[in-house]
Amino acid sequence: AEEERKAKAAEAAEAKRQAEEERKAEAEQKRRLQAQQRKEAAVARAEAQEEAARAREEKQAEAAAKAAEAAEKRRQAEEERKARAAEAAEARRQLQEARDRDTQSRKTATAR
Repeated sequence: AEEERKAKAAEAAEAKRQAEEERKAEAEQKRRLQAQQRKEAAVARAEAQEEAARAREEKQAEAAAKAAEAAEKRRQAEEERKARAAEAAEARRQLQEARDRDTQSRKTATAR
């Protein structure tokens, strides 16, 4: 009876030890899984931040290109305006010269 009790006690102690080992193994597995999940979440966050930064840079580049295009259009429009103004000034000058010649020829004709 004493040996039977000792055997049962040893069996119970072994079962308790195995249960404790299993609990520790499960806790370690859970800890590893959580660490892996944290790592994956950090990688996903970093990738999302990189993508957002890329999108911002792309938007800025597009905005800069649009601004450069608008500036070029303004420059061309200003050049065209100056060219038209120069043409108009030349036309006025030629018209004035023609009037002056006409006036001069009338004076000359009147003087004769």
